[in-house]
Amino acid sequence: MLLAAIGSGSAHADSSTPSLYGGYISSTLAPGAAGKAVSYYVAGNATASTTVSGLVVTYDVSGLAGVATLAPNTGSCTTSGTLITCSEGSFAINNYTAQSVQGYTGSKNLPITLTPAAGAVAGATGSVSVSVAANGVTGQYPASISVSIADGPDLVVKGSASNGNTGVTVSVNPGSTYTRGLTFTNDGDQPAQGVTVEINSNGHGVDVPETHKNCQYAAPTTAYCYIPDLIAPGATETLSPAIQVLTSTDLIWQGLNIRVVPGFVGLSAYTVGTGTAFSLKDSTGATQVTVTGHATQSNVDDSDNSLGLKLAVTNASADVTGSLNFFPWQVPGQYLGTAYVTNAGPGFIELGRSANWELSGDFKVPAGVDVVSVPTDWAPVVNGVGDANLAGQPGYSEYWFNAGIEMGSGGQGGSASGNLIIQPQAGFTGGQATLTVGVNQQPATLFTMFGNLDSDPANDTVTYDIPAAS
Repeated sequence: MLLAAIGSGSAHADSSTPSLYGGYISSTLAPGAAGKAVSYYVAGNATASTTVSGLVVTYDVSGLAGVATLAPNTGSCTTSGTLITCSEGSFAINNYTAQSVQGYTGSKNLPITLTPAAGAVAGATGSVSVSVAANGVTGQYPASISVSIADGPDLVVKGSASNGNTGVTVSVNPGSTYTRGLTFTNDGDQPAQGVTVEINSNGHGVDVPETHKNCQYAAPTTAYCYIPDLIAPGATETLSPAIQVLTSTDLIWQGLNIRVVPGFVGLSAYTVGTGTAFSLKDSTGATQVTVTGHATQSNVDDSDNSLGLKLAVTNASADVTGSLNFFPWQVPGQYLGTAYVTNAGPGFIELGRSANWELSGDFKVPAGVDVVSVPTDWAPVVNGVGDANLAGQPGYSEYWFNAGIEMGSGGQGGSASGNLIIQPQAGFTGGQATLTVGVNQQPATLFTMFGNLDSDPANDTVTYDIPAAS
């Protein structure tokens, strides 16, 4: 396989020395508002798959005096003066990071509730100093939570990631209609003068259909839908009907973002839908009050007014495999070749827009064969780790390379540009060059959240027979 450190389960914390740190987050509250759930987190990095146990998080809330209060929603917590100390169990560091980082990362969500202090007014600010530690590990970096108070509407979407929700990946069938409900509350101290619901996909495999006459569309990826209802402080509203988006047969792992904004927001170039208009239903059954004109307003806190989703397909049928070929060329004794990652299946491959998720190859030659030339961004593997500082250098027996983040069906391939040249040494009796492919030096079969990238794992490794030296 591409990375020998991959095992059937997490190692104990003493299998590597993890780094551990608390996050930095900020939140804005409206005066007099009820408590708001905020997603705090701790995270860590390690050189091997690791479980961090005995996690302890301490919040020093002295800097919040007169501004807000903090209440942890998880763990076993004790309070001593201005210190709140919580035992939070364990969390796994087992997600492989980008090639340039060389290691594993993990995080744990720790939802907390922030509530404006009695008498706090707009303009007040405060902060919480956070320290984290675990068995044998001390947090390495300062961490803090900043809190400010501001007047205005504060639309908060139910289930947003900043409210502590972690279930943001949903399974869908390609070529179907995906339906999503939307409920939000105005946690601010002022009414929203109408609401714009913004629906955006990242464009490949997800289309926003043009069905509502109070929506502007930049087809096929964007819809801005304005509803001229006044949303009073404390009101909870549900969009009717539910949002529907279309998924294509190319879909495998795509983003969908649904955001609510107080007031009117429009698109510069658009078409207008023709179907039944979106409307809002108040949770109390109260009659909606309609506003006139197009007010422009700012949300008090934009960290929790959106719902970010990943639409993941579980039955896609891509097939990540490799292509490896050499042939003699004009220099006697040398072979010029190519090594590619390819998609031999009918399903489209899309791994997002981050270098953390790249199709990759692991190329090896046997002892007795010299690598004379490699593409400039191939990283030689030294002591089991790809060294990007030596990228493009000949003379090593193993290299890692990346081949992009998306790949069409039916044999589309990717690799770096430049010559790949090998030369058997005198006395070499024959052997095989190998190419093993996957995602960031891990087998594609591990990445089930992206759908089935590898419908035929047997062809993850391909070989080429290198003749004996002449």
